[in-house]
Amino acid sequence: MRSRCSSRDDRILTARAYALQRSGNLVFGGHITSFPSSAEAETDPSGNHIRLLAKVFSYINQDIVHCWNSAPNPPTPTTLTKSTVVRALSELSGSANKVFGDEAALHSLSEPQKADLLITWQWLRNRIWKLAHTHGLTVEGAEPELSVEHVVEIASTSIAICKRLSLASMEEHGTGFVEKLYDIASIITDLLQSNEVNSSVFELVQGERWTDMLATLTHFVSSHRAGMDFTEQLAGAARFANNVKLLMAPGASM
Repeated sequence: MRSRCSSRDDRILTARAYALQRSGNLVFGGHITSFPSSAEAETDPSGNHIRLLAKVFSYINQDIVHCWNSAPNPPTPTTLTKSTVVRALSELSGSANKVFGDEAALHSLSEPQKADLLITWQWLRNRIWKLAHTHGLTVEGAEPELSVEHVVEIASTSIAICKRLSLASMEEHGTGFVEKLYDIASIITDLLQSNEVNSSVFELVQGERWTDMLATLTHFVSSHRAGMDFTEQLAGAARFANNVKLLMAPGASM
């Protein structure tokens, strides 16, 4: 039995990551077939990184692929459903051991591999949630996975991951790594600039919690050798959120 991820699966991973990060079309579809197992972790630990990435990318199913390719056109009822999104976000939530299902494989990774895998995992959660928002699925009173608090938790988890990583391990990866942190950090500003903003977003920016989280994520971005351009953009995001906060303060003139 071949233990490494197949070249076909490798192409799917590359295509899906590129399309989600560059807003392009997914031209190589199909299902990912290689997943980590305890036996493979013991016999071929060198292949665990790509196998674990295959596991997390397997949640980007064909419904999400089709929806992503059709954005920003309105989806048909069969393109992306609330149940599809909730199921994906639910299965991607929780501890790394729960999501990846192989503690031995996780422990075998080098620190740079952990940096790539764990931040990619959080970034995929963020991208799926944003796609759901684009298609009107993240309404007030929706399932917990579709609430604004869900993307805040993703940001919080990303911060916790980065705090456990050395800068050197994060700098093993280039601009793509920083872009993922930027996407995670800029989500609330994106929501504030959307056509419909629910009350929970306004409530969030009125407090200090998101301000502190955005500052922390900006710190990790600015510390990275590829982070200069993204640092300036995040500073703009922070200013925008602060301006909204000031406008909402008691006695502020509208």
